[in-house]
Amino acid sequence: MAINPLNANLDQSQIFNKVFDPANDALRVEGILLNGAVEVAIDASTDNIAIKDFTSGNVLKINADGSINVDVALIPPTAGASISQYSEVNGVALGATVTVLTYTVPTGKTLELTRVEFSGDCIAEFDLELNTVVNDRKRLHWTSFNNSFNYLNSQNGYSLVAGTVIAILATNKSPRNVASFNATLQGVLE
Repeated sequence: MAINPLNANLDQSQIFNKVFDPANDALRVEGILLNGAVEVAIDASTDNIAIKDFTSGNVLKINADGSINVDVALIPPTAGASISQYSEVNGVALGATVTVLTYTVPTGKTLELTRVEFSGDCIAEFDLELNTVVNDRKRLHWTSFNNSFNYLNSQNGYSLVAGTVIAILATNKSPRNVASFNATLQGVLE
């Protein structure tokens, strides 16, 4: 049975305080030996304690200046041209569906669609169509008149080939009579 069963409930700071001896600037090490006493002295200037992952066996390497190397995976910048297209529609009748924005991917290009921001001044339903087929749908409501279709992922975005027609449609679902809508399409042409 453990001498102090409450040790299992200690946080990291409390554990460190129990095992570190600040007076000697060393770890507290105690043990019972059957054949005599052994002294263990760990000195940071001459000794090494490794920190490693037991699964992979990778060992943390400390640089001479005391720093550690960290690998950060970054998404490489895209070499293509950024595009941003804006459009708006006003005076949309109750129940009517209108095309707020259209964009056709140019011949010989690929569009990495990253996002489409849209908003309106009433309750509405927005559709993102690709070649007249609904690909995504979102709604505006009383507490949020701004929304977006986001396609940025670990690659570059949603890849769309030349000739693809992107259309943003809005349907006025408000009890008001008329509405105004706008949209901004953003991406990278490659």
